[in-house]
Amino acid sequence: MQQAPSFQIKLSQDDLLPVREVARLLHVHRVTVYRWITQRRVTTVTIGNTTFVPKTEVERLRELANPNVPTQHTANREEV
Repeated sequence: MQQAPSFQIKLSQDDLLPVREVARLLHVHRVTVYRWITQRRVTTVTIGNTTFVPKTEVERLRELANPNVPTQHTANREEV
């Protein structure tokens, strides 16, 4: 059996949001966020027993929900 390749990602605590905060920002119930996680619609990071969502994922989900409303991420791309 082949071993999966390993890699490192450097994230600061400011780059990750707990599920409860993600639900608040997206105006959905936290169970909905957990459902998306189970369905693999959202990338997560688990540290100990706590699941976090990268801020980039939250921005991506906002774009999907409101494609005509620029997020901080898309606004930065347009400035370049």
